[in-house]
Amino acid sequence: MGDSGDAARRLVRWQKVIEYSQAVVVPTVLALMMFSFVVAPSLLGKIMLVAIGASALTIIPAFKAQRLHHLCWAKNTMPKRMIAALMGTIYISLVGVLSVSLFSAHKGLNPLQPMTFAVIAGLLLGLACTLAYRSKNKGRFERMDVRFFNRPASDISSTVASALAEKGEEAEETSKGNKTRLWVGDRKVAIVIASQPLGSTEVVIECAELSGTDICEHVKKRLDEI
Repeated sequence: MGDSGDAARRLVRWQKVIEYSQAVVVPTVLALMMFSFVVAPSLLGKIMLVAIGASALTIIPAFKAQRLHHLCWAKNTMPKRMIAALMGTIYISLVGVLSVSLFSAHKGLNPLQPMTFAVIAGLLLGLACTLAYRSKNKGRFERMDVRFFNRPASDISSTVASALAEKGEEAEETSKGNKTRLWVGDRKVAIVIASQPLGSTEVVIECAELSGTDICEHVKKRLDEI
């Protein structure tokens, strides 16, 4: 339990690094690249390389988080963090485009091009869609627990089915692509088993109501034993 708790804390830290990188660092460098195009075109290539490097470096915390997901169950908060990161990217990009447009006008350039309006409209539309998605799924991700296992999906599915049978529950099974979804309707519990590269498997357990808590905990306990 101690090792699992430490892994969960480290997982949260790395997820925050991903969120802040995507929400602040990368879009800020992109905004600087836009400014350099107007102010100092000679620096555009260098800043572009910095932007590419900043984006590439996010692979490191993503890899760390992926490894820690194999060690513990954790709330499925990464979608919420990515939504927040996307909002930060849109905000900074929008401010950057507007600022560059105003600065261009001050320099005697003409920023009133159709492409400028298309970019601004696209960012505003993206922001509206992101806000709507966040509002719709605000509490849902907090009801999900996720973990990765270095086992094939078939082993995971049989273990979950056995755990549900031990509780006297039957699940409705549907498959789509590499995902299998088990739905225990009377307990409002959904279990999604997804095959991942290199023979690993992702398991997401969603407990929509308190009546399904014991089922979720039993399934997690059985999976921890394999």
